[in-house]
Amino acid sequence: MAADGEMDGAELRVTDAERERTVELLKAQTANGYLTLEEFSERAGQAWAATLEGELQTLVRDLPTDALAVPEGRRLASTSWTVAVMGSSSRKGRWRVAPRTNAVNVMGGCHLDLRNAEFSGDDIVINVVAVMGSVDIVVPEGIEVELSAIPIMGSKRLRVRDVPPIPSSPRVRVRALSIMGSVSVRSKPRNLGKN
Repeated sequence: MAADGEMDGAELRVTDAERERTVELLKAQTANGYLTLEEFSERAGQAWAATLEGELQTLVRDLPTDALAVPEGRRLASTSWTVAVMGSSSRKGRWRVAPRTNAVNVMGGCHLDLRNAEFSGDDIVINVVAVMGSVDIVVPEGIEVELSAIPIMGSKRLRVRDVPPIPSSPRVRVRALSIMGSVSVRSKPRNLGKN
């Protein structure tokens, strides 16, 4: 309590509207490249669980207040294609996923780790073609994922942990064609420097 009997800012309770505004700011800053999808997921979950104003302020303290301000050179170039022909290709760490991206694998291996990726929008579509090879996609827990695939003498596998979805998080839709190959989409917990 402040000396004059009023509560200081850190002790004020927050409304659902304030939580939603914070999540929208986090979403905008994820699109701007300041947060990875995994960082957004963690902070959005904390925002929805917050009861005090100070908790919300902590979640955005290190971010620009103007969600539209993106410094020149801050954004990574979007990646639209990942291709492996008789070899392997991998995307992990901090990289920017285009709203529509493609993974093509012919007699090889392809690995896409989205846990630290930056997203260009709220709805990401990944088109996959696996011919006598495998494509493995990793997403952070709590992200909505859809897998629609046509396996021809091949396989598809969706292993997403049954956790509550994070409100306002982007959706990842994987559309795949597998010919004598495999397509796997799985979730993993927060990446603390390990892959």
